[in-house]
Amino acid sequence: DGPLRSELEAMAPPNVIFAGWQTNPWTYYQMFDIFVIPSRYEPFGVVVLEAMQAGVPIISTRSEGPVETLGQDAGLLVDVDDTAAMADALRQLTASTELRQELAENGRRRLETYTAGAIVPRIEAEYRSLLT
Repeated sequence: DGPLRSELEAMAPPNVIFAGWQTNPWTYYQMFDIFVIPSRYEPFGVVVLEAMQAGVPIISTRSEGPVETLGQDAGLLVDVDDTAAMADALRQLTASTELRQELAENGRRRLETYTAGAIVPRIEAEYRSLLT
């Protein structure tokens, strides 16, 4: 949702769904063929983790959070505000089932580094290093 919603709806083909704000978006992730996060600023991006968990290939701008979360092989990254590169990435993914599957699988593997079992020991180690 936002101030440009009506304008965007008018430009979109009929099969594009504008679902608005969702308190439980999980069911939508299951419907996605590709997840696009075109944020200019995204400090972490829980939505990226959710898309990875759902096994959806991701295209994101090179905003801080997604760059860290996706790494080199769990999504396609384009420069912020580079609409031509975003369109090229969309064309690339829509044309290649293999690339979509590869990115989705790499995302699931990378997601393992964000589980509580992986994160908590790193946080504890950081706190311990600050106390010594």
